[in-house]
Amino acid sequence: MSYRLYVPTTAEEEIEDIFYGQINIIGARWFLIAGVLLLTLWGAHDVRDVQIKILPIIALIALNFYLHGRYMMERPAGRALIWLSSLIDLLVISAVISLGLPQGQFGLDNPLFIFYYPVLLAFALVFARLITAIGISMVCFAYVGICLFAGLEAGGGMYPLVIRLVTLVATGIVGAMYWRIQREARRKAQMARGSLLHEVTESGIG
Repeated sequence: MSYRLYVPTTAEEEIEDIFYGQINIIGARWFLIAGVLLLTLWGAHDVRDVQIKILPIIALIALNFYLHGRYMMERPAGRALIWLSSLIDLLVISAVISLGLPQGQFGLDNPLFIFYYPVLLAFALVFARLITAIGISMVCFAYVGICLFAGLEAGGGMYPLVIRLVTLVATGIVGAMYWRIQREARRKAQMARGSLLHEVTESGIG
C-alpha cells in the first residue's frame, strides 16, 4: 500500500488564511467602532450633531455584525468581501480624520490616525505579502493626501508625518512576517501529522 503525504499548495494555504484569519479583521473593526463611537459621543455638542456623525458608525456596526455572524456560523466571507470591508474601514478612518472629528482637529493634528494601526495589522495577518503591500500603500497614500490637504505647518511639519508613515509600514511588515511564520508552523504541523499517520499505517500493515 503506497502512502503519499499531502502538502497544501500556496493557493490552498491562502484560502485557509482568509478562512481562519478574518476574525482578526473583525476584532480590529470592533475596536475601531468602539473608539470612534466613544470619541463621537464625547465630542458631540447636541443630539443633532450625534445623529449626523453616528451614521457611518451604524453602517460599520451592521457590516461587522454580518461578517461576525457568518464567521460564527462557519460561513466566513470570501476574499472579495474581506477586501471590500477593509476598504470601508480605511475610508471611515480617513473620513473621520478629514472631517476633523471629534474636536475640529485636521490632518497631522488629529490623533485618530492611530486607528489605522490595528486595521492594517489585522489585514496583514490575513492576506499574502503582495496584497498586504497594496494595503499598506493605500493607507499611506490616503494619510499623506489628507495631511497635505490640511497643511503640514500646523501639525509640526514633515517630520511627524514621516515618522507615522514609517511606523505604519513597519506595522504591516510585522504582520506579514508573523503571517509567514504562522503559515510555516501550520505546514510543519500538517507534515508531522502526515508522517505520524504514515508510520502508523505502515506498522499496521506489517
